[in-house]
Amino acid sequence: MITLPHPSATWRSLLFIPANNEKFIAAAASRGADAIILDLEDSIPYALKAEARQSLPDHISHLSAQNVDVVVRINYDMINAVADLDVAVTKNTAAILVPKVLGVDHLRLLDDAIGLLESQRNIPKGSIKLIALIETIVAIESAAVIAIGVMSFFIAACLLPREFLRSTLRRYDLRFHKLARAHKDCHARNRQGQMKRGCLLV
Repeated sequence: MITLPHPSATWRSLLFIPANNEKFIAAAASRGADAIILDLEDSIPYALKAEARQSLPDHISHLSAQNVDVVVRINYDMINAVADLDVAVTKNTAAILVPKVLGVDHLRLLDDAIGLLESQRNIPKGSIKLIALIETIVAIESAAVIAIGVMSFFIAACLLPREFLRSTLRRYDLRFHKLARAHKDCHARNRQGQMKRGCLLV
């Protein structure tokens, strides 16, 4: 279960849908998921990514009008990520899903880009959240640094269950107490509305 400072405060289920699959998107609101993830990354062939971006704002608006929270998974490489953000940052977007996060600097760059687009489009700064996917051994080993580092500039709220953090880090024989402490602090800051941009680390 994911709790974010957003009008639909709790996400118990998230459904991935390719951002260019109009048939699936049309039926998405009836599937019962708390949030729909429109995917611009792995499910879209490279040759079709530009085409998928063209229709993305309309899909976001359509789903949001049906009271569905919309998340957009962007691409990992920076060239495609910037192009993705240009169409994904809208007043109806609940969060940006960031794949293959490498570290704090990676998230900082994306936060800066999102913040600039929010300002240009009169979207309240920080209203679009970040979901950071930890997908590599290197990132898992750096998870505590990422969690503590993003706290230093109030971007992230670490929302994974504490026992999951403990078991995952133990599996890789890593120390977990710093990340658990950061996780607890982020939860408290998130509840108090002190986080500039919420961020789930997965």
